Formats: sequence, C-alpha cells, structure tokens
Amino acid sequence: MIAPAIGVIVVIVLPVVSVWWLNHLAQISVWEAAGAVGGIGTLILLGIGGIFAVYQFRLFRHHEPHLNVEQTVTHHQVSPNYVAIAVTAHLRNNSRVVVRIREALFRIQKFSGFEDTAIETMFRHAFVFRSGSVIEWPTLQEVHRHWDPGEIAIEPGGIHSESYEFIVASDVETIMVYSLFYNPNSPEGDNERRAWHVTTVYSLEIDTEELQ
Repeated sequence: MIAPAIGVIVVIVLPVVSVWWLNHLAQISVWEAAGAVGGIGTLILLGIGGIFAVYQFRLFRHHEPHLNVEQTVTHHQVSPNYVAIAVTAHLRNNSRVVVRIREALFRIQKFSGFEDTAIETMFRHAFVFRSGSVIEWPTLQEVHRHWDPGEIAIEPGGIHSESYEFIVASDVETIMVYSLFYNPNSPEGDNERRAWHVTTVYSLEIDTEELQ
C-alpha cells in the first residue's frame, strides 16, 4: 500500500513543482509553464505506457526463443515379458534467436487397464478437488536430463533431435508419452516455468511374429 501512495503523491506534486520552477526561474507565465509541463508530461506518460505494453503484453516476441516440438514413438518386444519404447523428440526453432536447451523432462504414463473406481477417483482429484486440473495418470517411468551451457544450441530455422528409451512390462497396453523442454529464459525454481512440450497417446500392440 505504501508504494501506490508514494506514486500518487509524486504524480500530484511533481507537476505543481515543475510549474512553479518554470514560472519563477524561467521567467514565464503560469499558463505557459503549465502548457510546457503538460506537453512534457504527455510525452513521459506515452513512453511509460509503451514500456508497460512491451512488458505486460510481451510485444515484439519474435526476439524471444520459441520451439515447435514433435515426437515419434516406436516399440519392440525385447523379451517375453518386456517391451522397449523408443522416443525421439524433434525440436524446430521457429524464432529469430538461438535457443539453448539446458533441461528437459521425459515421462511415460499408464493410459489403459484401469478399474472404473480408479478412473472415478482420478477424475474427482482433477476436476472436483482441484477445479479443472489435468488428470494425473500413473507414471510408469520419468527421466530428467540436464545439459551443459552451449551443449544444445539450435539456430533459427534449425532442427535438433533427442532420443531416449524406456522399458515396460508387456502387459501394458497403452501409454501417454510426454516430452518437455524448459525455456532457458525461465529461471529454475520458478513455480510457473515456461516450457515447450508435446504429448502422444501410443498403443503398445505386440506383433505376434516378434514372439516366434
């Protein structure tokens, strides 16, 4: 409350002081001084308004990093009881600046084979208790990756691919694959870190010929 009050006082007092200064020291009339202060004040307010718009509405965003993320998912029966899942995330830099990736999150979640009561419980937690959050499907595996500064630098218009693998039991029928790459301009520890991500629902249908 103190900062807004100080701002109001400054807005009120500063024009009065400026008019008095021009009237007494510059030897011009009060009306001329008021006109001069008004013109200068208008320019200052326009400048402040422009700066506020740039930061508040994030104008000129073409100078910020931006990625378009796509992913491909494949699977292969590697033993009678296990399936290997290969995921490749493709990062296309469609901004005008170099995008330097430092951190990413890869996750697969179970997306089939639930009892009705389990689905009802997850629904209540997402849309009743949390008022419209996403459903938290059970996580099967999750991988966090970190890169050194400059290790991944994607030039404007360039494409970079990152691959990773998971192994799940062969009785898993459908999974949700989630890949997320954090925006380097979003500081670590921020609860609302910006990131680029992609989600794919993938069916693990096993070819019977692979088992022979």
